[in-house]
Amino acid sequence: MKMQYNDPLECALITYVDEAEHLDDTAAGYIMLMDAGKQVMHVFRVDRHQPPVSIDTPRDTTEKRAVKVTDWSAERVPKIELKQLPARLRYAFLGEHNSYPVIVNASLNNAELTLLLSKLRKCRKALGYSLDDIAGISPDLCMHRIHLDDETKSSIEHQRRLNPNLKDVVKKEIMKLLEAGIVYVISDSDWVSPVHVVPKKGGVTVVHNEKNELIRTRTVTGHRMCIDYMKLNAATRKNHFPLPFIDQMLERLASHPYYCFLDGYSGFFQIPIHPDDKEKTTFTCPYGTFAYRRMPFGLCNAPATFQRCMMSIFTDMIEDMMEVFMDDFSVYGSSFKDCLDNLCRVLARCEEKHLVLNWKKCHFMVRDGIVLGHKISEAGIEVDKAKIEVMINLQPPYNVKALRSFLGHAGYYRRFIKDFSKTARPLTALLCKDVTFEFGSDCLDAFQKIKSALVSAPIMQPPDWDLPFEVMCDASHFAVGAVLGQRKDKKLHVIYYASLEPDDLTGYAKKKFFRELQRFYWDEPYLYRHCSDETYRRCIAEAEISDVLFHCHGSEYAGDFATFKTVSKVLQAGFWWPTMFRDAHAFVYRCDACQRRGKISKRHEMPQNFILEVEVFDCWGIDFMGPFPTSYKNKYILVAVDYVSKWVEPVASPTNDASVVLKLFKSIIFPRFGVPRVVISDGGSHFINRVFQKLL
Repeated sequence: MKMQYNDPLECALITYVDEAEHLDDTAAGYIMLMDAGKQVMHVFRVDRHQPPVSIDTPRDTTEKRAVKVTDWSAERVPKIELKQLPARLRYAFLGEHNSYPVIVNASLNNAELTLLLSKLRKCRKALGYSLDDIAGISPDLCMHRIHLDDETKSSIEHQRRLNPNLKDVVKKEIMKLLEAGIVYVISDSDWVSPVHVVPKKGGVTVVHNEKNELIRTRTVTGHRMCIDYMKLNAATRKNHFPLPFIDQMLERLASHPYYCFLDGYSGFFQIPIHPDDKEKTTFTCPYGTFAYRRMPFGLCNAPATFQRCMMSIFTDMIEDMMEVFMDDFSVYGSSFKDCLDNLCRVLARCEEKHLVLNWKKCHFMVRDGIVLGHKISEAGIEVDKAKIEVMINLQPPYNVKALRSFLGHAGYYRRFIKDFSKTARPLTALLCKDVTFEFGSDCLDAFQKIKSALVSAPIMQPPDWDLPFEVMCDASHFAVGAVLGQRKDKKLHVIYYASLEPDDLTGYAKKKFFRELQRFYWDEPYLYRHCSDETYRRCIAEAEISDVLFHCHGSEYAGDFATFKTVSKVLQAGFWWPTMFRDAHAFVYRCDACQRRGKISKRHEMPQNFILEVEVFDCWGIDFMGPFPTSYKNKYILVAVDYVSKWVEPVASPTNDASVVLKLFKSIIFPRFGVPRVVISDGGSHFINRVFQKLL
């Protein structure tokens, strides 16, 4: 019996499986491992009375590819649309009939180009032309983990509504990921995240708005499917693996004649997820629920995992022949041959670790290139002219949001602008709280100065650590600036422009320092501080702190009190030092006696109110005990204890009411010991009543 499927995605999956049945047994075996559509068939064959189960083959992700990518076969030529390149670049082809293109330096001669292409043809596995070329990094090298915080509650979210056009985007993306073996069908999970579709924006451009004003915008070139992992990320323990400093990386890259700029092909999709964490990546869409085998975009720790993986792969090459920032790899050399040798080592390492590069974003043997918004070349470090040209045509900002956007982009290149903080001060003043946005002449002047400074930005030189540095500083009432440079051939080369606008606390801190200085008094050989309670206390040295804290906390008569009480005892002893609270807290935390007693919160400890004790029998505590087995018709015992002498007066009674309490005080306490000053009880109605209050 042939089943009918109404869902277009399921129909496509089943059709794909039927076509695969005609392949040979070996290929069919691989397809069974990689094709999520085959798993859909198994889901429908499960007994309807059994609960649905998650179907995922626990195999190494590097074994999911049935296609061998070891040659440049003309039968598997990818369908590629070649776009127009800048004049400094051109296409070269690794296969026959202009197939398998790569992007190279247009100024290479025939001998250099032939040598480069011969080296690239030996590294077929390192270059990817489609998602099918991704084999995946071995789990033995790196796997992404999703560690959740303790006592975290799972989250299952429902799918979100999508219009027909956006549903088509989701369907195509799901089909592509299923065919590549990156996602698989899952029946249920404790963590389910929704899918949403966002516009895919292109480069920054300037357009006219309704008022015929030029504004900065980014054109929408399509749509992209994203997974909203917000709740999963909130419950995930964060990974704090560091990213390299951009300025230091650019300085190491600059001043080389040849570069190869490489980029990973869907870099996150090349790292597998630990089997225990796959179901946490489950997402829901109109076509079902799916989970990732590879690391998806949107996870909070994904960048840290990817950077750690790349560092482990190229650990012996970084800062020697290449630089790595996420999936951007920059290979350099002092000559064509040196750069080519370094490139071959990098590509061989990529093949060894199953790391695939995106041919569209790889530029081979170029003289310059754009790295993280900066132009890198043998001359040094420059701003990206394409981004600057967009900013030049901008009109003055008309609200706070537009001003923040402009300052954010300009501030990214502040190392190229001398006295940036001083120049931008009128603009930053508009961002202060409770300030009316009025873009006056001083703001317009600052706006134009920053734009002109970006146009005429100098070429920064990387530092030469064998030469001395020169620092030139300047300061005004509202800004501080500095220039870092080096002299080469008696000419000063700028390395970095630094500027800072001190906040209001800087001047206040100076006044506070001199005001605090007046509180100290020097009396040989000790320094005293005049405290707020009009008491002079001796400032002790660091070597005396532990002895003073032991005297006030851990000695036989100190009491092992907590931090504030210990500090109070220190002040009563006549000592003072600036970090006394922090040091007392650390001392109490390390106290052996306090650790042995354990942590008793105020919620569980007995009330510790101060009691005024003057003489014997002035303070009595009373309470009923029982009921006990009847003896001479008595079931309760009323006990009164003197807090000073611990003298006990018990009275047996058949009941536990106020009359028994009155009898105790009238017949025993008053005649023998007099009227007490304080009577402490548990607050019961037989102790607190009008008759007893009148008696006292």
